[in-house]
Amino acid sequence: MKLKEYACIQVDHHKKVPKAIADMQNLGWRFHTYQATGWGTDVKHYVLFEKSD
Repeated sequence: MKLKEYACIQVDHHKKVPKAIADMQNLGWRFHTYQATGWGTDVKHYVLFEKSD
């Protein structure tokens, strides 16, 4: 049994998250989780993907 692979990317603005998801899906990754942290203008957006064979 092969373990799943995970990739986490940081996106600099929430409006770019959908394109980042689409780009990763085109590379064979499946969207798993989205998380935003921070406050005001210092917000970090993280998108987690998984891949299994």
